[in-house]
Amino acid sequence: MKEILNTIFTQIKNSITEPVFIATDLGQLQLEHPPVSFPCALVDIGSIAYNAYKGGGQLANATINVTLGFSVLGSDDIHSDSELREQAMAHYDLLSSIAMALNGFECDYFSPLVRQSLERGKDAYPRPFTLSFTTSWVESS
Repeated sequence: MKEILNTIFTQIKNSITEPVFIATDLGQLQLEHPPVSFPCALVDIGSIAYNAYKGGGQLANATINVTLGFSVLGSDDIHSDSELREQAMAHYDLLSSIAMALNGFECDYFSPLVRQSLERGKDAYPRPFTLSFTTSWVESS
């Protein structure tokens, strides 16, 4: 699993031009003062379902979650409605860039990532968005 996460970290880093803090999701955005820089991309394996596979191995079908956190400027930091709108639109640009970088991405040890959903966290700071992808791999015994 570490190989999968590290490969995804590298793919995000190499595919986008924006500076983004990339790490394993350990619940950082749930803390009052998240120990991250913004914007951030926090990656984790959401769930894995295992099935029997030939030769005694198992087929792992997994959900990979990429949670993006964005800082929201206070009203003292904004000089016009257009600046706030521009900042909000930049969030969507980064979401799109990461989705495009990961959807269909594969390597020797996992099948292509397939984007399943995008959810926005409600009433939370910093503004979290979670992109979910599915993939699979074989684990031998």
